[in-house]
Amino acid sequence: MRGKRVGWACAVAAMAFFGASALRAAPITGQGDPSDVVKGGSVVNFDSGPTGVFPAPVTIDGATFSGNAPFYIGGGFFMGGYNTRGACALYTGPDEAAATILVIDLSRRVNAFAFLWGASDVWWRITAYDSDGAVIETLDMPPLVGSNAGDYFGIRAKGIKRVVVQSLGGGDWVLMDNFTADADLAARSARAKVLRARGSVIADRPTGDAWQDMLLWKAYRDIQDGLLTTRWLDEDTLDRRKGEAVFDKLASAVKHPKAITEREGADALIQQDAQDAMDDLVAAADQLALTAINAISDQEIPAAAKANEYYANGQALAAEGRVAAAIIEFKKAWQCAQRALGQQPT
Repeated sequence: MRGKRVGWACAVAAMAFFGASALRAAPITGQGDPSDVVKGGSVVNFDSGPTGVFPAPVTIDGATFSGNAPFYIGGGFFMGGYNTRGACALYTGPDEAAATILVIDLSRRVNAFAFLWGASDVWWRITAYDSDGAVIETLDMPPLVGSNAGDYFGIRAKGIKRVVVQSLGGGDWVLMDNFTADADLAARSARAKVLRARGSVIADRPTGDAWQDMLLWKAYRDIQDGLLTTRWLDEDTLDRRKGEAVFDKLASAVKHPKAITEREGADALIQQDAQDAMDDLVAAADQLALTAINAISDQEIPAAAKANEYYANGQALAAEGRVAAAIIEFKKAWQCAQRALGQQPT
């Protein structure tokens, strides 16, 4: 009876995994906050990053902003008005010298983005591009003048990698705030990287190819097991007794997207998602091992030296594309680090 219950649970989970329909391009418009409609990702609010005048690109939390003329990030009399929130926003400056093109390059492909937009006196156009530079969708934004109703605009579509916002009427002093995407663009912690890998393997379901769907399902299942909270102490630290299982699950999971990347004739977008998942799983294992090694106060302990040796092996294997083997080496590094932590003076 227990086996039947487990089988039924797996069937239900599989139906949920493969049950989503294909994502169609659609505009996002509304009033309030972009995170009301773009869920589960990143928000660049410009409050904690660099400020000043930027004649060159600047990267904040995984999004790189640039323009065809210098733009500004900072606060001023306008904050709290013109659909801005918090202490700082991005703005184009005086009309006669203002950038008429703003570009946002994303560290990861996303399926939705939106941002607060204000003070515009002319029409502006948003264009979303994929990784190859092909146009996915466009959206025209009307002049908002003095509105402070929380007007936001964006696009929902598969595989957005670049966003271009262009004036259709010449120089215009405008403000952008709370740029929001549905993927974690920065993914600073190891756990965040694993979560982002999970997002990559479910992004394409169903693919229309039973073989690919099964591989993605297996990767998803392994990642879910690796994310069990009882095995994690915090975002970068694993439980000493249960942490090995996380590496085992990551090593198992990474084999499935790798098989997709190596298949001739596979859809390019699906292969890119698979590659992204692989990169994140390896990077998470790397970070977990390094966090443990860095916690060793006495690096002269033999186990610490061995941990560093395994860690270097893992990095070399990752560079060669032997991703599952790399994760196992990171596991060995983590295990040695745990022994060293137990041997160092208290």
